[in-house]
Amino acid sequence: MGFAQQFQSPPPEPVLHLRRRFQRERLFLLGHSWGADLGIHEAWRHPENLHAFVGTGQMIDLLEQERQSHRWAQAQARARHDDTAERELAGLGEPACADIVRGMSTKYGKLWAYGGMMEGETDPGRFVRGMLGSPDYSLRDLCHFVRGSRFSLR
Repeated sequence: MGFAQQFQSPPPEPVLHLRRRFQRERLFLLGHSWGADLGIHEAWRHPENLHAFVGTGQMIDLLEQERQSHRWAQAQARARHDDTAERELAGLGEPACADIVRGMSTKYGKLWAYGGMMEGETDPGRFVRGMLGSPDYSLRDLCHFVRGSRFSLR
């Protein structure tokens, strides 16, 4: 299975789990970014499970996005004379690299370090503080977010 197919072929279990949990035949499904891509595929394959799907911040071409962000991180490493980062990124090869988990973990670490994830931010602190400062999220939700992100990369 190729890179894009691996991330665009989610099992139907999450939607089925939510249907059981909330005792609903059909759901309204919202997906953002990668979740929007997964949601489109869920809506296409299993429309009987959904009232509607709403996608936000959708990616157009996952593989191209990964390639461009990889090149941007490499250019930032060169411009900052960060030889270690430049070697790490070069050692991964172009996405889709052989070790997707290590590749994305390394690259996204560099994107945070160089301010490429949130404008003007070089670590996820503001993102985390935003979640924890909201009455809608708890520390438990943040832990689930991190665990879910790690699980998605496996």
